[in-house]
This record gives sequence, structure tokens and C-alpha cells, in this order.
Amino acid sequence: MKRIFIASLFFLFLTIIYFFPLVKNINNLIVDDYDGLLITWSLNRVAKELPETIITRGFSWPEFFFNGNIFYPYFRSHAYSDAFITDGLMAAPFLRLFSEPIAAFNINILLGQWLFLFFTFLLLSEISGNYFLSVLLAAAFGFSNIRFQYCLLYTSDAADDLLCVSLGGRRIIKKKKLLKRHTDNEMHM
Repeated sequence: MKRIFIASLFFLFLTIIYFFPLVKNINNLIVDDYDGLLITWSLNRVAKELPETIITRGFSWPEFFFNGNIFYPYFRSHAYSDAFITDGLMAAPFLRLFSEPIAAFNINILLGQWLFLFFTFLLLSEISGNYFLSVLLAAAFGFSNIRFQYCLLYTSDAADDLLCVSLGGRRIIKKKKLLKRHTDNEMHM
């Protein structure tokens, strides 16, 4: 049991180190400037409205829940993309704690990465019976580029964009500081 706890702390440490810009600026950085804001909106909406909708509407909740406040005048617009129901329910306590949807979105990313590493380790240690090999392989797969491109985050071709920082094939947008600096530079040109 002690070895599992040590592996869990090790994976938490690796996650914090790998995502350090995100950890450092959890309220004002967003991953993927294309879908990141839509996902943040969806998580926020699910966390705030799904429990209330289920309580007030009962079994007819999908009819009312998927009527989002985007793409007016179309109905059930929240169903046009992934509703992120599980992620939104995971983000609900963090949204209530921080009152910041971007922070809840970023904590979901960090928590999801840490849990992925931990449960991959548990699976590999059950299969192989080798503690150190399981830690190594879980970390190698958990931080592999293919996992981030297809399983965790959306990627972008425009890695040389002025407004982003590229870490391991991902784009992290500095929402407040760099946008202001970029617009100030355009005004002086």
C-alpha cells in the first residue's frame, strides 16, 4: 500500500512539473484557443445547470438541458458538440470553490492526467507484477505525444503563433497578458 501511495505522489509531482505554466496561472491560461473556450462553457453549464435541471424536470431533463444559450435561434444547441457531462460533474466542486470556469477546466485537465497515470500504473502493476516497470511505463504512456494529441487535448498546426507557448505539442494561450501585449504592439505599428 505504501508503494502505491508513493507512486501516486510521484505521478502528481510529474503532472505538476509537466503542466507547470498551467498550474502557475490556473485562472488565466487556457489550453487550445479553438475549442478550449467552448469546452469551458460546456463544463460550466453542466456543473451549474445539470443538477438543477434533473431535480426540477425529472426524467424529461434532456429536453430542457440541451437547450443551450448559443447558436440562437436553434434548439438543443448544446447537443451540437460533446456535452462533457462527466467532466462537468467533476468540475462542479472546483467551480463552486474558485468561481472561475477556466480554473475548473484546468483542474479537470490536471486531475484527469494524474488519475490516468495512477490507474494506468495500477493496471500495469496488476498485469506485470513489477512495480518499477509499471511506474516507468505508466509515465511513458501518460506523457507520450500520441496520448496528448488524440486522447487529452486538441492540437494546432499554428505552433509559431505569437500568442501561444508550445509545450510538448500543445498550445497554451496566455489569455490576458500576451493578448494585451500583442494588441499594444499592433497599435504602435
